[in-house]
Amino acid sequence: MSNQLPKTVDPYRLAGAGAKLDGELPLVGMIRLAPRLESSKGMIGVQLEFGVDTSNTKFIKGSLSAVLQLGCQRCMEPMSYPVNLKLALGMVMGNADNVRLLPDCFEPLLIEADSLDLTEMVEDELLLALPIVPVHSQGSCAVTLEDVCDQPPDHSSETRRPFAHLSDLMKS
Repeated sequence: MSNQLPKTVDPYRLAGAGAKLDGELPLVGMIRLAPRLESSKGMIGVQLEFGVDTSNTKFIKGSLSAVLQLGCQRCMEPMSYPVNLKLALGMVMGNADNVRLLPDCFEPLLIEADSLDLTEMVEDELLLALPIVPVHSQGSCAVTLEDVCDQPPDHSSETRRPFAHLSDLMKS
C-alpha cells in the first residue's frame, strides 16, 4: 500500500457505487489515540468495501492493520502491539433510534452528515482494539511477576472463605 486515503468521503455515494478503498492513514493525525501511544509514527493499512446488502442496509466492510507502540504497564518499556481488525459496519443516518433497525451482522456507524471522516472512524476502531492494560507477553517482559509482588503468589489448594461464619451470625 502506498497511497494515502482521503480524510473525508461521501459514504452513501460510495455504498451506492460499490466502491473499494485501499490505502493508508497516518497515526499522526489521531489526537485521541496519541496519548495512549509511545510513538505516533507509522501508518495504518486500511481496506474498505462500501455496499448495499439485500435488506437495503448500506455498509462498510473491510480490515485495518497496524503495529502500535504502547507502553508496557509492568516494566514501563515500549512494546509493539499488532492490530488486525475485521470491520462490518452498518451505516445509520440521523439519530441513534435507527440502530435497532440494523441487522445483527453489523456494528452501528452513526453518520450525522453527508460526509464521513475516515480518520475518525479508523481511530474509533483502534481505540476499541486497545488492551485495557498493555503488558508484554509472558516471558518477554523485563519485570517478572515475582519482582512486582512482595511475595510469590501462593498457588496452594487451600480455599479461603472469609464469610463462612456469616451464616452462623445470621442464625443467632
